[in-house]
Amino acid sequence: MLILGFILAGIVTTSVNSQRLGARDRESAQAVRDAQTAAYRMTAELRQAIAIMPTGAAAGMCASTNTASCIDFLIRTRTIDPTTNNHWIRRVRIDCTQPYVAANDQYASSYRSCVQYVGTDVADSGSCFQSNGTAQPTIVAACVPAPATVSSGVLVARDMNWTTGTCSAVDSAYTCPIFAYRKSDPTMATGWSTTTGSTDTAGSPAERVNVMLQVPSRGEAPGLGARYALLVQDAAQLRNVLR
Repeated sequence: MLILGFILAGIVTTSVNSQRLGARDRESAQAVRDAQTAAYRMTAELRQAIAIMPTGAAAGMCASTNTASCIDFLIRTRTIDPTTNNHWIRRVRIDCTQPYVAANDQYASSYRSCVQYVGTDVADSGSCFQSNGTAQPTIVAACVPAPATVSSGVLVARDMNWTTGTCSAVDSAYTCPIFAYRKSDPTMATGWSTTTGSTDTAGSPAERVNVMLQVPSRGEAPGLGARYALLVQDAAQLRNVLR
């Protein structure tokens, strides 16, 4: 009986540990899938950008201090105006500084959510955008939609690198903004060099935007998931921006 008790105890312990590991692995795998999907959606939207908008203090605009975690841009929709045969223009904002609230998540205050916002579409008369040979096209004021304030969904529920600070406490020297701006530079080995984000007077001159998300591998419930962070990276080349 004593020997049998030891054997059963070992079996139960192994079974419980296996269940815990299984739950942790499922949470981590789900976190990877969600982050990859979010990065793909962000870059898919950015590839449609025809102009990156300046920052501002008005509601629905990115602050000049938040261009690493917020980006505001224009895209052409699939809707075509029957009069001018031009696509309508839509304003999109991806803001990763939005609060994350979860009563059962003890780390909630450390995270922010990436939310996508859209504005009301505006018709393109045919003279809304003019190439001027500079980094950004000339945009007719009447063609610029109002700031995007209507939420179209949460892209990332729990993001950790929502400030311009460090990616993790472990590696304090490694910084990774969510949105990093690049321009072509033949003098660089990679063909790209760092450029600035938008300002209150001009949109970013970027020709490519790198996207990096740092998300927790743990679940919202205490004890589920691994205790490390996941980094997911993608990039969007802004081929539709007029030059």
